[in-house]
Amino acid sequence: MSYCNCKYLYKDVMCGYCLLAGYSLAEILSHFLPLHDDVIMLGDFNIHIDDMLDSRRRQFLSLVNSFNLTQWVDFPTHRLDHTLDLVMTNFSLDSDSIQPHFSEMSDHFPVIVQLPSEKTVVHDRVYSY
Repeated sequence: MSYCNCKYLYKDVMCGYCLLAGYSLAEILSHFLPLHDDVIMLGDFNIHIDDMLDSRRRQFLSLVNSFNLTQWVDFPTHRLDHTLDLVMTNFSLDSDSIQPHFSEMSDHFPVIVQLPSEKTVVHDRVYSY
């Protein structure tokens, strides 16, 4: 059995690209990825990943790709039909292992992730950037 280190990230929508607590997303990724073989990073990134014309989307995906992470969510996660809540890993997932769960409890929809059975998830805290 292998361990999968899980990090939950939240980007404040009012912050734009400012640094919170002194850390940028690149710094967070640079710190955690070398420490772990398998990493899942998820959370509300407040970037319209579904908007192909959004320059922030291109910058974000370029950064993610530079760390050999794959962003898996390809469906709306917000009631206004945008994809804001993301799941990224440095290991493969089956395309059907990530599913939306439509709910009226929030303006964001939960994202259900089924990890490969040989992975055990370990997490320690939430990070804002």
